[in-house]
Amino acid sequence: MNVKKLALLTIVILGALVLAACEAAGGTATPPRTSAPGENAGGDAELGTAPTLAEGSEEAVAAAVDHLSDELSTSSGGANVLSAQAVDWPDSSLGCPQPNESYLDVITPGYRIVIEIDGQHYEVHTDATGERIVLCDQGAAGAVDAAIAYLADQLGVSPGTITLLYAEEVQWPDTSLGCPEPGMGYAQVITPGFRVTLMAEGEEYEVHTDRTGDQVTMCRPIPDEVLDAAITYLADSLGIGADEITLLSSASSEWPDTSLGCPEPDQSYLQVITPGYKFTFEAGGEQYEIHTDEVGELIVLCPPPARE
Repeated sequence: MNVKKLALLTIVILGALVLAACEAAGGTATPPRTSAPGENAGGDAELGTAPTLAEGSEEAVAAAVDHLSDELSTSSGGANVLSAQAVDWPDSSLGCPQPNESYLDVITPGYRIVIEIDGQHYEVHTDATGERIVLCDQGAAGAVDAAIAYLADQLGVSPGTITLLYAEEVQWPDTSLGCPEPGMGYAQVITPGFRVTLMAEGEEYEVHTDRTGDQVTMCRPIPDEVLDAAITYLADSLGIGADEITLLSSASSEWPDTSLGCPEPDQSYLQVITPGYKFTFEAGGEQYEIHTDEVGELIVLCPPPARE
């Protein structure tokens, strides 16, 4: 056997030995697998548990996890991100306004992030970059989830198609949660809860809840005839055309008497709960508040115009 043949045979034998050793060690080597979002590096995440993360949310999610971990004095390694939903918050409170705090009234893009730590779910709201972060009241988180489930059931849509716009803490005057129905009786006790504004199918909806989300209701839409009556009343009071008036906001209310929340001196009123509506209008650069009963027969400009 010449030298060339001997060298070739040696190479073949060595190659076979190396291949056998690799197979004995556990098979053909594969490149390392990068953990999917929501899995840990140990790869023990179950199939189907990857979270739903909005595109571009990675930076905000990482900041939210760090923020929550700091708040709870725990390791960020134990956090499991369940979802990150893109939201346009209506102002700089990021959907979690605090009492006695003021906020910039500007649309603020960001994310609603749900994180699980030690079996507890937490809702964290951020701006688009994660520079501004708030940990929402956990009672609000439960109430928001209940409000979304309620609206989804009412509309026959998936909860995942509903977006949270705002969740405001409210002290409802009774157990009607601010949405009294004619002919119904309610316990006259202050009922803490939330006014939750949601977006679904391009429309805004206002859902009212108690503190825990056990009681949920949605106020009846304001009748067009009541809105028209309020606009006509304001136009007549200001001596302008109805087309010069812009509606800024509207909400159901429950006035404590027939003054509709705007009592005038030396006037008497029936002391009965009077369901109705509160409208805010803009005209000529000024804002005006109109209160009505539920059918638009009683209407007042609040505060009333000065008498000459």
